[in-house]
Amino acid sequence: MATDDQDQGRRRGLDPDLARDARIRETRSASVEPRRRTPTDDGRPELQLLLASVGAPTPATSPGRRGDPKRRIQGEKQRGKAPPLPSLQGARVVPACCSGSGEDRRRGGGRRRRRRLGFRSCRPWGATRATRFGRLTLHAIKLEAPTSAVNSICNEAITLVRIRTSLAQPAVYTPFPPLRSTDNNITAGSAYQVNVDRLVHLLRDGAANNDGFFNISHGNHPDEVFGLAMCYADYSWEKCLFCLEHAAAWVGTGCPFSWRASVNYDMCLLRYSDKPFFGGLDPTLTAVVRSCTNATDAASLNEARLKLIIGLSGDAARSPRRFAYGKRSYVDSHGESLVMYALAQCRGDLEDGECNGCLNMVREELEKQIPFDTAGYLLGYSCYVRYNLTGPMEIIQPPPTDAEGLPPIDKWKLIKLIMMVAGGFIAGTVALLLCLGVSHSYFLQWRKGKKKSAGSLTIFRGEAVEIVELEQGTGPRRFSYDELAAATDNFSDDRKLGEGGFGSVYRGFLEELNLSVAIKRVSKSSRQGWKEFMSEVKIISRLRHRNLVVLIGWCYHGVDDELLLVYELMDNGSMDKHLYHPDPKKQLAWSTRYKIVLELGSALVYLHHDTEKCVVHRDIKPSNVMLDASFGAKLGDFGLARVIDDDGGRRSRTTTPAGTTGYMDPECMATGRTSVESDVYSVGVVLLEIACGRCPVVTLQNGSTAHLVQRVWELYGAGRLLDAADARLAGDYNVQEMERVTTVGLWCAHPDRSFRPTIRHAVKVLLFDAPLPNLPAVMPPIASYAPPPAAPLLESVTGSHCTHVAAIRDGGADLV
Repeated sequence: MATDDQDQGRRRGLDPDLARDARIRETRSASVEPRRRTPTDDGRPELQLLLASVGAPTPATSPGRRGDPKRRIQGEKQRGKAPPLPSLQGARVVPACCSGSGEDRRRGGGRRRRRRLGFRSCRPWGATRATRFGRLTLHAIKLEAPTSAVNSICNEAITLVRIRTSLAQPAVYTPFPPLRSTDNNITAGSAYQVNVDRLVHLLRDGAANNDGFFNISHGNHPDEVFGLAMCYADYSWEKCLFCLEHAAAWVGTGCPFSWRASVNYDMCLLRYSDKPFFGGLDPTLTAVVRSCTNATDAASLNEARLKLIIGLSGDAARSPRRFAYGKRSYVDSHGESLVMYALAQCRGDLEDGECNGCLNMVREELEKQIPFDTAGYLLGYSCYVRYNLTGPMEIIQPPPTDAEGLPPIDKWKLIKLIMMVAGGFIAGTVALLLCLGVSHSYFLQWRKGKKKSAGSLTIFRGEAVEIVELEQGTGPRRFSYDELAAATDNFSDDRKLGEGGFGSVYRGFLEELNLSVAIKRVSKSSRQGWKEFMSEVKIISRLRHRNLVVLIGWCYHGVDDELLLVYELMDNGSMDKHLYHPDPKKQLAWSTRYKIVLELGSALVYLHHDTEKCVVHRDIKPSNVMLDASFGAKLGDFGLARVIDDDGGRRSRTTTPAGTTGYMDPECMATGRTSVESDVYSVGVVLLEIACGRCPVVTLQNGSTAHLVQRVWELYGAGRLLDAADARLAGDYNVQEMERVTTVGLWCAHPDRSFRPTIRHAVKVLLFDAPLPNLPAVMPPIASYAPPPAAPLLESVTGSHCTHVAAIRDGGADLV
């Protein structure tokens, strides 16, 4: 039987869902006093929403009472009026409050109530005053409580948001959830409002059918509306879909005539706007939630949380569903073994770099806002991080197919269907056999005539070369020269970002893709030829990792033998420009350097161990480590890279030396044998360069040169390793991290490649997951490498810029 809402909707010619929401808007001024359901233990799902109205009455705090919260709760318990206080495990605390209309205050809102709840302040997070959105003024606050009543007040605050309900019956929510809307309202019944009403229902259903994230636009300009819906991964599908149902309903009641709005519960997010916002990072953070239970060893907790969330951030950035969940075991200073669980999640429309950058920003805020608590989370409009020490989280999986909901099939119809399928199968099999018989002879003839070719031929610098054919839709695309010339104002000097041994790099904008890019124009005088150019295109097109620069496309212009590569634009350029910046205020802080070290290691772990075939980069140096807008590190320039058969990894070699002097394995320079160990050596030199702030080939006061590895090794043998730290840091660094980076740098740059670690083992040591190695006090020489002459220790080394560093390109050299 149709409901009253549906009947009214049909009479008006409206969709039943739209009619229901229209009726909600008509009655939005009716009583909204929340009624409560008695908690049940029947296993029904529990919904915990981010409700902003702390002004609503609660069982533990009625509007007229004053006094100490702890005593009040105890008194309510004795009178039998308060429900049992929930445990902290699984509870989600509301860190926001609303103050707006007089109606809010009449229901118990305002400053007095916040004092009774133990809130020290109700101020906007990251601002000095509240920001008004429509009828409400939202204040995102941190839950703080007097030390003497921390547990009671935290538990009391939790009771505000714990709602146990059945999915079979609609829940009644506090009328003011965290909401952001515009001041200017639209006209009731306008085309834009009709599009909004339709959009929120499309979002609700779309998220259910697209792994918990869905974005779409609806309508035509100027009434087009853009929206997205997202499920948070630590709630079940049933809870999230139920949350989206109420978020969609709230759009019709909380902000019925707004141009744009955001409804952010702790199970789901729903947003719409009259402006396109897909794929853009919104740094707004909406909630900081604490457990109010301090760890006995905050230092160990922070260290474990840092390493766990850094790893999960990268995993989430490269995950198709943009979330990652994991755990980390650690032992605190009291000898207690603990396990931390964490979840990192981004909006599904963010790029890898944006997702990783957002999660890193949230991680840094967690360290500031929640330095001691055993559990907490931070929620924003673009990403979400949660951690705890209380046990595993519930992680949603794609919803199963609802086989039980299919209508029954008539028995005779089923028999007919089976007969039709069987007949079609037999006919198709006969046709296929005939087709195979005819084509077999053609195949044999073609196989005898020539081998299968991967591409077509063209003329490059007077020689016939093969143009690689990449798989359509998955790899870099081929651009025309005119497209790239237009994107760079015909390669104007004003667009030039830099120049290296292989040519110049320009900033460009591709209008068709609405994308800013970096375009490398290979110099004709460079020794990089067709082989290196196509090697880079083929190799990097197979790679997908958050810490590798993305190759968007390429171009060969046959008229002038022009070779061009199109990369994603890295806003902060290469690392060396920041490491040696003349302005001390713009030089890299240690926290940023350490993050770069971990991300560079992550890229090499992927290349050496996690790809189908091992990839040797062969030219790892700071100028090839690119930094995005959040100073996330990505390894680029695969012109010298090679794919090698992984027959055990450490025995895999190429026979031609390549790389940049100062970063090249000494044995490789002498014998020409390049391997994964050669990459490990280069990483070791880069780590020392990051820690010491000096180039690998340093100039001494007497005018001679020496290698940074030997200078640092001398300090290591003298027990003065920290003296190698960059003096410009002025001691502002983590001593243990500095010791790890410099020691691992020496280990990776060991003159004997058989003593070097794998890059995976090196990263474990950097993450404090493995102990430091014991290195000899004196740097051991090898037969193929003569050590530089004895020289004073590192403090006598002068200069901070590399001098006469040559890039060896398969037998030739270009100065860089």
